[in-house]
Amino acid sequence: MKISSKNTRDVDWFRSVSSVIASGCWIWTRYRIRDGYGRLTLNGRQVLAHRMVMHVSGGMTSKQFEDPVTIVMHTCDQPACVNPEHLRIGSQQDNIRDRDTKGRTAKHLKRRDKQGRFN
Repeated sequence: MKISSKNTRDVDWFRSVSSVIASGCWIWTRYRIRDGYGRLTLNGRQVLAHRMVMHVSGGMTSKQFEDPVTIVMHTCDQPACVNPEHLRIGSQQDNIRDRDTKGRTAKHLKRRDKQGRFN
């Protein structure tokens, strides 16, 4: 995804509060919810970090950002990742198809480590 120059500063902030690992993931180092997704507060509202970085990077419109039906999928399968290059927009059906294709259904899930990766 090409990030517009006007949004570079915002995206750089996300990278600065992340730990970059070998896979290229930017692991959110601030608050994470139980399933490993980063969360922040914006104007008194709780927002998932990967959704916010998609929005500020230009990969998601304001309408999509506000729409809870719009899914931001991790191509890296790393819930804590906020690297916009590892994120894409999809539907719930796309997310289910991706999960099934990769064999990540609940009966196949392994435990996650501290960074949210599957062991």
